[in-house]
Amino acid sequence: MHDSLPAEKAYRILEAGPVILVSTRGTDDRTNLMTAGFHMMMQHAPPLVGVIIGPWDYSYQALSDTGECVLAVPPAGMAKAVVDIGNCSGETDDKFARFGLTPVAAQSVSAPLVDECLANQNWLMAIHYRTYRKCIAMNTGVPLPHTLYVVHLAD
Repeated sequence: MHDSLPAEKAYRILEAGPVILVSTRGTDDRTNLMTAGFHMMMQHAPPLVGVIIGPWDYSYQALSDTGECVLAVPPAGMAKAVVDIGNCSGETDDKFARFGLTPVAAQSVSAPLVDECLANQNWLMAIHYRTYRKCIAMNTGVPLPHTLYVVHLAD
């Protein structure tokens, strides 16, 4: 179940806004999965996707160090596992093992594909934005860190 789409059709698996899994492999060779709901298609050709990953997320360091990830679209039947993946840390848990998921070697990045997912795409970091904004709606005046990774489809 780890088929790839041609680059010009990669947007089709993400554009509707599914909650996705971000797979990474750190420089220490540890793999991790995180749940991501804040992502967006930014451009069709070449495909660019923006994903919000904060410095408090275990995957942040792996993606910052390697510039590589896999964005995987889980089926509806994985909903409970996807929520639970987002509620534990890769710092203490091997999430592939804990949730009975199968890592599959990707062709162009070191991060593994997730065999049980509907689609997996290999991505390389194009741009890493770290911004600080005031939360106007809450008017707290406290700067909130937001990190936007812009990734492009790996060849």
